[in-house]
Amino acid sequence: MNITIIIATALQILAAILMAFVWAAYLRKTDIFRPEKWWKILIAFLFGCLTPIPVLLLKLDDTVYSETNIYIQQFSFCILNIGMVEEMSKFLGFLLFYLIFRKWFDEEINFLIYGSTVALGFATVENCLYFFKYGIYLVYLRGLMSTFVHMGCTTVIASMFGVGVRKKGFFIPLYFLGGLMIAAILHGVFDAVLFLNIPVLSTVASMIMFLVIIELWAQTSNNFLNRSHFYQRNVAIDRNTLQRFLIMAFILAGAIQLVGLILSAGWRDGLIAHLVLLIEELILTFILVTRIPRHTVVPGHWKKIFPVLPFKLQLSSSVQLGQNRYPTNNSLGISIRIRGDEFNEYPFTTRVNAITQLLAFKDKRFDDNENYQCWILDKVFLGKNKEIYYLCELTGNRFRTPNTHPTHFLIKPKLSGARFFKGSPIIGIITLADTTDLKNIQLSNASFLRWSVMKHDGSEPITQTWKEMIV
Repeated sequence: MNITIIIATALQILAAILMAFVWAAYLRKTDIFRPEKWWKILIAFLFGCLTPIPVLLLKLDDTVYSETNIYIQQFSFCILNIGMVEEMSKFLGFLLFYLIFRKWFDEEINFLIYGSTVALGFATVENCLYFFKYGIYLVYLRGLMSTFVHMGCTTVIASMFGVGVRKKGFFIPLYFLGGLMIAAILHGVFDAVLFLNIPVLSTVASMIMFLVIIELWAQTSNNFLNRSHFYQRNVAIDRNTLQRFLIMAFILAGAIQLVGLILSAGWRDGLIAHLVLLIEELILTFILVTRIPRHTVVPGHWKKIFPVLPFKLQLSSSVQLGQNRYPTNNSLGISIRIRGDEFNEYPFTTRVNAITQLLAFKDKRFDDNENYQCWILDKVFLGKNKEIYYLCELTGNRFRTPNTHPTHFLIKPKLSGARFFKGSPIIGIITLADTTDLKNIQLSNASFLRWSVMKHDGSEPITQTWKEMIV
């Protein structure tokens, strides 16, 4: 056998395994309060690897729904023969896993985690088949788009099935059938717009579908985290480190694809082929990596889920600090905002129940230039959008401002412009009225005092390591 073919085959297998590992690691870290053991994830993955068998045995490639209208034929075929069949096959694998290991489903997010992992097994086998048939140029887009579409669509069924299990009775088949219909349509429409192969339109439409699936997955996972029985107020994931982990993994996948293309097509054609895909890959990678690690855990809250894009336009750019909103540095008043959390919670949430130093800038704009030492007591969610603040209690000093609570106050990280000073986060100190009910804080009782620098104990890291991302 030609050495080039051997190397290309090895690269294809390596790429499929790499993407499976990356997504499995991400899924484990999504369950931040009680991550599943790696061996449990592996079992779910192996169940998923068996789910393509029924699809291959059915062989529904010749079904004709319309001989005259290519669009009716394509969409009908993709929704019914691909979307419905593949999603049903993956769900049956998940259902078998659920029935055997039911005790592992001790919180609702496990329906999402294990459902996605079963889909990951299906996608990995499918990716290998596609790589062997069509070549290594599909590595990146299949590892990124197709794998996540499989995960996202199966998550819809598994998650709705999980909600049905919680509600019990006839809700179980009702929610399952609803999830199956939604997943089959999402999956089928995504494939249909790709298979139509209309220049530009197919690419744009498939990207939009992919982005919608990203947001559906992110909203669902956030809701399940909100309802976790194992919620801990000082536990958070370091989204920045997780984003770097995903970026490096996708860079490695892109490098594998490039090497394979050069081996199979030569330097000139290989580089050209890779550059053609580069723009689409960069756009999708940026949005995916930026959005999916963003979670704001509001205990017990369930936010309505809508099929929207993972970003939105903001006509005004400002930040809520107490009862007032302060404009940011965006002079145009229009900005594009990725949905999800406002900021990386890790440096703040992990310091709940810990002593923290708040150092003054010695700025002439502020009357208060004292350094404070305080306990971060808890996260609180205020305003109609449930924005995150941290309730704090001074350990020594007292606020001297009239009509201000002497010991308790709020802090909120700076969200625009310079957000760090010499590596430490800049936060806003927000005082509370002395009549404030600390169990029912209202923004109308809060007033911005000044910006400060939050200093932590040098022995306590404010970022997670890559090892913590995986183990």
